[in-house]
Amino acid sequence: MNPILRILLTFLLISGIINVNATETAVNHEEISKTIENLYPNRKFYPQLTYISTEQMADAVRLNQYNVIDARPKLGYQTLHIKKAYNFSAKDKQFNKKIIDITHTNKKPIVFYCGGLACLKSYKASLKAIKLLRSQNITQDILTYDSGISAFAYANPELVLKHGQKVSIENPLLDMKKLKKHAKSAMAFTQLINNDKNKNYAILDVREAQQRMLRKLFIFKQEKKITVFEPEKLIAYFNKLKQSGQTLMVYGSVEKQIESLYPLIITAGIMRWFYLEGGEVAYSNYMINKHVNTEG
Repeated sequence: MNPILRILLTFLLISGIINVNATETAVNHEEISKTIENLYPNRKFYPQLTYISTEQMADAVRLNQYNVIDARPKLGYQTLHIKKAYNFSAKDKQFNKKIIDITHTNKKPIVFYCGGLACLKSYKASLKAIKLLRSQNITQDILTYDSGISAFAYANPELVLKHGQKVSIENPLLDMKKLKKHAKSAMAFTQLINNDKNKNYAILDVREAQQRMLRKLFIFKQEKKITVFEPEKLIAYFNKLKQSGQTLMVYGSVEKQIESLYPLIITAGIMRWFYLEGGEVAYSNYMINKHVNTEG
């Protein structure tokens, strides 16, 4: 596919302008399928699920046509969630009861969402709910919105609550300008760490286990591994870090993880910190290019 067309199509898919389930479009269907596969890499592991676009999700939320369930941990839900969404995950001990209770209340489709393209929680919760309803001979649609809360919120800020309040100038979704001030390119990020002889920098890896292409990026440096879904551990780590006086160097598989981490960093009062712009993919590309140039 033409690179410009691919970029445009990706934007349209994320924004919901093109329905991800559409079978007829001006763009070749096979090319759309390949683009969707690249955009949503985890869907191939859950082919039995029914997926919806951001546009479909927003329209249904406006009309109160879905039972919406946020499958993330409580902290993520409290930070940002779709209005009137329930909050429980597949690991909730009361999961089955809560789903059955919803089916007794109404027959609206049940839709799960979580953090975004790298998050598996919406997939797992959807699959568990489908199996449960089948075992109980209950007919009710289970849907999955896997673009995630950030994609939904930025497209439809009027339909979400941030810290329990409506999004506004006083309560913005995210101050991206402030966040970007902490970004370091793969080269700059790597050089800071590799040149650190006095342990002035503390490295934090917030990737989930299944997201890691490499076990760790900095082989000869000490790294701490805590995911964004472990807020208690993160807070404890940040408090210890403040006492040490070290600068936080954090990286994830994608930048959306840093966006999720940002409120915690602010709350903890961490002033000196940087993140790896572009995540692990950017680091891998940098190292490959560096190796090629060196060999050349």
